Amino acid sequence: MKTAQKVWIAVLCVAFIVSAAALGLSYFAGTDSSYRGESVENVTPQSLVTEYPLVQSDFDNIFYCLKPDGTVEFYEFGNNMLSAYSGEVNTVELKPSLTYYKVPITVYYIEVEGKTLGYGLFTTENSDAKVNLYSYAFAKLVDAPVVYGIDGKLLLISTNSDEAYLADKLYTEAFKVDMDTKSCSPVTAQRDRTADKTGRQSERWSMLTDSYLASVSKKAGMISGRLYNEGTDVFDVYDLNESLNKPEVKGMWGTYLREAENGALIYIKKTDNGFKSVEFIAEEKEIASFKGDMKNFIFSGDWVYDLQEERFTSLLTGKTVEGKKLDEGVTDFCANADGSKIAVAMLNGESQALAVVIPDGKVKQYACDSVYSDMQFINNETLVAIAFTNDGAWVNYVITVQ
Repeated sequence: MKTAQKVWIAVLCVAFIVSAAALGLSYFAGTDSSYRGESVENVTPQSLVTEYPLVQSDFDNIFYCLKPDGTVEFYEFGNNMLSAYSGEVNTVELKPSLTYYKVPITVYYIEVEGKTLGYGLFTTENSDAKVNLYSYAFAKLVDAPVVYGIDGKLLLISTNSDEAYLADKLYTEAFKVDMDTKSCSPVTAQRDRTADKTGRQSERWSMLTDSYLASVSKKAGMISGRLYNEGTDVFDVYDLNESLNKPEVKGMWGTYLREAENGALIYIKKTDNGFKSVEFIAEEKEIASFKGDMKNFIFSGDWVYDLQEERFTSLLTGKTVEGKKLDEGVTDFCANADGSKIAVAMLNGESQALAVVIPDGKVKQYACDSVYSDMQFINNETLVAIAFTNDGAWVNYVITVQ
């Protein structure tokens, strides 16, 4: 392994931990806090040690492990435990063009029930290719939602190494892939695409996220900030099956975007005294509104926690769950698919804990003996939480909560 590659690994791991801590993603044991919940239970989870953290994939019960050398391993959840993926893993060599540079990426992919899912990584440390402007490019290979009308597979590229181990990434490049010829062609027209201050073609031109694509069925949407100055948090949404001269949605805040079952687009807009989530079909309709400075809110998936009001709110439905029985010092949370459980990390001085809130506001506390860097529900009662060990490995815990 190259020295520079070792440095990249160390920096990436530290960045992951620091960013997680900054977002409040650490959970500790703490049974002696001034806790307001009803009970305390111990956690005795199953665990799997991996060289790098596991990331939840689009496929149910499937995880992947991305390594800095560009290799990818798959894992599966079953019988309440994680283990190496038992199916076949294939590879394909692709060379998408990023600002006129052909970037070689080996994509490791699996096929489950006729669907394809794969991942790969290019860095200037794991490749000798003559590529300028880009030192990192994460690739995801999928079947595009049918409404996009893509003949072949969809290749998504993320150039932000800070998102290496996030399940929901922001992709700034999208290509149609012919698996027979290995050719990659841009999904959107590039003719008027300008350069940003880095010299790259603007990364605000056409963007997609994992969470948005997972919700799409009726509109071939694309996020774009092409009409706004670089660095702003304002974006529009275009329908790729309609004219790209006029946005479908204009002036949304951030890149949070979902498609509802009725075809409505759901997104966030800033207001004079805060922000709101809205639904748009023919016109905007408010779903939920929030007052106050953004620093007083924690975002997680489709939910927001108001630190002042001590309340969880669904951006999709406006459903609320009271958090007043939680210990003060909520730092992060995640909700399961139906919103019946919300796992919460809390910090109160030296005492920290993991708790679960249910819709009526009742709380159950769980005492843990590890520092978790991330956690996500994989079904309504099971969490996968990740901890970094002193010897440089990662422990992936499976935690059952009632």
